[in-house]
Amino acid sequence: MTYSDALWQEAKKKCRLNNEDIKIAKELGLNQALSTELVTINLHLMC
Repeated sequence: MTYSDALWQEAKKKCRLNNEDIKIAKELGLNQALSTELVTINLHLMC
């Protein structure tokens, strides 16, 4: 599992996302953004 995959799994659990949500987010280009610390911190605050 890559670092990005691990972040997506964490986001999926904390934000109650399903596989379709993750797929759409990746298609929108959020995969690169998720790997930055700032977005990771914001993700924790949003959930």
